[in-house]
Amino acid sequence: MELNRAKIIMFVILFSLAFFTRINVIELPLGITITFVSIFLLLILRLYNLRTALLSALLIHLISVFNFQFILWDIGMFLELVFISLVFRYKPKSNIVIWGALFWVFIGVISSAWVYYFAFDLKYESVLIFSAAKDILNGVFNILVFDILLTYLPFHKWMRQRSPKTIDIKQLLFHLSCASMILPFLLYATFNLWNSIETVEKNLIQSAEQNVKQVEQELKSWNTEDILSLKLFGVIQIGYLEQFLATTTLQEELIVTTTDGIIIATNNDMYQPKDYFDWMIENKVQQVNPHFYQVIPDDDTIPVHKWANGYYLYETFIDSPELKLLVKQPIKPHQEKIFSEFVDQFMFLTIFVLFALVFSISLHRLLAKTLNRLAKTTNGLARKLKTFEPVQWPASRITEIASLIENFKAMSVGLQNMLKESNKLNEKLREQAEELKRSENMLHKLAFYDSLTSLPNRQYFQQYLPTTIQEAKYKKFNVAVLFMDLNQFKQINDTLGHSAGDELLKFIANKLVELETSKVQAFRLSGDEFVIIVKEVANKHEVLKIAKAIEEIFEKQILIQEQLLHVSGSVGISMYPADGEDEHTLVQNADIAMYSSKAKPGTTVEFYNEEMRVDFTDKIKITNELKKAIKRGEFQLHYQPKVSKSKQLKSVEALIRWKNKDMGDVSPALFIPLAEECGLIHKIDQWVLYHACKQNKEWQNAGYPKIKVSVNVSVKNFHQSQLVEKLKETLVETKLEAKYLQIELTESVFIENSETVIEMIHQIRQLGVSVSIDDFGKGFSSLSHLMNLPISEIKLDRQFITNVNADHKKALIASHIVEMAHQLNFNVVAEGVETSEELEFLKQIECDELQGFLFSKPVPKEIFEQFLKAPQF
Repeated sequence: MELNRAKIIMFVILFSLAFFTRINVIELPLGITITFVSIFLLLILRLYNLRTALLSALLIHLISVFNFQFILWDIGMFLELVFISLVFRYKPKSNIVIWGALFWVFIGVISSAWVYYFAFDLKYESVLIFSAAKDILNGVFNILVFDILLTYLPFHKWMRQRSPKTIDIKQLLFHLSCASMILPFLLYATFNLWNSIETVEKNLIQSAEQNVKQVEQELKSWNTEDILSLKLFGVIQIGYLEQFLATTTLQEELIVTTTDGIIIATNNDMYQPKDYFDWMIENKVQQVNPHFYQVIPDDDTIPVHKWANGYYLYETFIDSPELKLLVKQPIKPHQEKIFSEFVDQFMFLTIFVLFALVFSISLHRLLAKTLNRLAKTTNGLARKLKTFEPVQWPASRITEIASLIENFKAMSVGLQNMLKESNKLNEKLREQAEELKRSENMLHKLAFYDSLTSLPNRQYFQQYLPTTIQEAKYKKFNVAVLFMDLNQFKQINDTLGHSAGDELLKFIANKLVELETSKVQAFRLSGDEFVIIVKEVANKHEVLKIAKAIEEIFEKQILIQEQLLHVSGSVGISMYPADGEDEHTLVQNADIAMYSSKAKPGTTVEFYNEEMRVDFTDKIKITNELKKAIKRGEFQLHYQPKVSKSKQLKSVEALIRWKNKDMGDVSPALFIPLAEECGLIHKIDQWVLYHACKQNKEWQNAGYPKIKVSVNVSVKNFHQSQLVEKLKETLVETKLEAKYLQIELTESVFIENSETVIEMIHQIRQLGVSVSIDDFGKGFSSLSHLMNLPISEIKLDRQFITNVNADHKKALIASHIVEMAHQLNFNVVAEGVETSEELEFLKQIECDELQGFLFSKPVPKEIFEQFLKAPQF
């Protein structure tokens, strides 16, 4: 179907080009016409068949009957198609251009001359010979272009044919020879034609101007009465003027008329005085210059006839504006002269072409013949060399070809030597093949296996899971996808180093390998992410057995670099086909289940359910609303007091609260982590910092006691290099003294880049702002770790405060921390104080400040202002 469509499209293109070139015959000066219709009809003939070409030519001919004249011109077109088709049939390997030239010399020229002579009455010798010669040249040029297009254009590709036509060097040399002769001749003949016409027109203008001068001089010698009588058609004056015009020139017609075109006198007996002379009627007139015109009859004859009957006309006023002189100069004599010159040039071209053909044939014998013999010799050369058959190499006098033959000789000798060594090489090749196979296996392992743990990697997983799903669809069984993530991996890497992290990963990988069976396969995706795929699962109970085995890995402490580590993992599970029928959905749902598992302490396993996706969607919704909260003014600050042992108000902590119009009050424990994930924490911290400072300054201006306000700064915001500048700007804008501002940081700030952290804290302290460590004891820090940090305060985490009166160990730890902190000159704040028993204990161990619900929960500014008015609790 596609092949037929390609052939139809190509036929439509060729037919359209043939029709276009038939109706748009190129017409040059002097009636010379050129057509290229036969190029495209011959292509149709060769690419399709004779019947298609003849029907195409007939259709074009019939259209021409209704729209154009000179339909007898198409006789040569039909004869050429038939002749060339016979050549293709009986002489398929012959030179089609030479056969085409023979057609035009012996057949085409006869039909052309007959049409010109009998049909168009073209009986003057030079024009007839020229027209016939022009048709020969046009026909030969067309068939040369046809052969070039057929040879070098990729018609086989356009028409979806199997194999392209090969190009013979003889044909290539012939095309180059013909093109190098015919094209320059055509260009020369065209330019020479234009130059000849330009010269003729220039000479005719000069001749006409000379005649005008003679007539003007004659009329100037007449008296006024004679001129007036002439204008009134006086017989004597007209006769005298006609006698003068007849003696002035014999070649041109001189006509004196009134401004209305009424003839007064002329040297042409065809016209009589008082006849009307309108040379623009039924003529095509082209203005050469303001006085000189080219006038060609607009009749039904052929162009060369029209030009032969045409003339140049020079028109100007003489003596007075009432008289005009027209000089009429026939084109025919100049046409015959130029055509005669062209015929002489054409004869020269013919002789030159014959010499060129002889040269081309000689060159072919010199080049192509030797190359053909070389091609035949090298055909089956491998077989000849293998059987040691003697090879007869051709000889050539051309250096390059002789060198090529010698190279082939040397190559054949080398090949024979190589054949002798083939048995030895075969053995080596077998060894290399085995080595290549080993290398291939190694590359496969590098590409599809993790270099650290030797587990299959992400690439392997991305191929394994889809294949397993397809197998499950076919065999109707369930598949479980278990995503596992190590919860403390980053802290271990940061505190113990990457070597310890790598050792932990290898330990976990080895434990997972122990779980592998024909149904269970473990993978390491990246970092601390592992995946276990279980196929042919009967039910969830079977999956839970594997999940239980994973939990057992983390039940005991893991010895890494002589240190016992408590490590936990979070596992999320999705099932095929219950939780998804494609790899993307299964992976996504297992990932969602894993993150749900991470929200719970210790090693936990969670099966995916739709509620998890809802929670995930809720988080996305909260994140989107969070991005709009600042602009909507949905944030507000609540303030929680910090009091002394005597319950005197000492300072205050500013805590952000969010009240959304749709979701209501949103817990900071929910939206702060989301803000850190989506990158909004920087804007939120800046908002809290500015409004806390601003509010504190307003309280001071209102006369309330001057106390320090504490603001929490997130880890991500603290590591920004612009934090110090933001603090400066905020203090300047709010006009709050630096000593009334305190920054609270969590211990995780000091895990990474401790030197950079210390430098930044120094810069903050230089501003006059104090720094406090929040939730101390919750992370990995210790007092010895904080000895060199430029901080002024630590806040004891509430895990050391809750029920401290009933827990001896907890009390001992809290007492020890407070004692050592005081030795380091740190102010100690206990947070989360909720009972009087806890308060009494903290007083006993000399804790500096207390904070918790026992005194007040975080409250809006209006309520906190009551505390400022009465600072004793």
